[in-house]
Amino acid sequence: MREKLVLITGAVLFVILTVTVSVGITSPFDDAIRFPFYELRETSAAPVLITISKILHYLVSWKVIVPSCILLLILPKTRMPYGIPLSAVAITETVFFKVIKTVMQRPRPEDIVHLVSEGGWSFPSGHSITSMCLCAVIIWIVIRRYNMNIMKKTVALTLTICFSSVLILTGPSRIFLGVHYPTDVIAGWAAGLAIAAITVLIIRRFKPWRLESNVTVTSVKENAL
Repeated sequence: MREKLVLITGAVLFVILTVTVSVGITSPFDDAIRFPFYELRETSAAPVLITISKILHYLVSWKVIVPSCILLLILPKTRMPYGIPLSAVAITETVFFKVIKTVMQRPRPEDIVHLVSEGGWSFPSGHSITSMCLCAVIIWIVIRRYNMNIMKKTVALTLTICFSSVLILTGPSRIFLGVHYPTDVIAGWAAGLAIAAITVLIIRRFKPWRLESNVTVTSVKENAL
């Protein structure tokens, strides 16, 4: 029920933002948010903020995600609980935002405010969709695997904190770097939530962590005998 509510909320918010951006009425909202972000570049915290933003720019990119998914698919222990669902999510959300970007063709903010080189169209933010989709699904799977007593609490907590940080910080970093408008980021989050919710609903049917749990239990029993 919760996943369906998240799916509906994300989808509705994304549609609303898509319509408002297409008719060109979001500029006052975008400007009111993005210019204060640019002003942070003149503060003492700028070097730290720029470093964090550039790290996230690299982390949430195909250069990291593709090799990570391939590795998760290759390793037997991670293939079912992580490799297959995360690879499917990565492919789905990439195709989705590429299509929407091509349809909307919204130009990015002025080149003069860019702190990193970024091409293509602006709406929605691909980094925001990707971070929301992948991180939300990973956190959900980690929590479920911990509930099955497969992962220790400290490991689950550490992973949850790390991926939650990426999920939360990636969106604002895109505005700070000057490569996206706030509505691009919010739309990316909304679409990412919807796709993550769909993924969770599908995973619930297959329960890949239960398969690993059953294998583990069987191995323990065989060793005991």
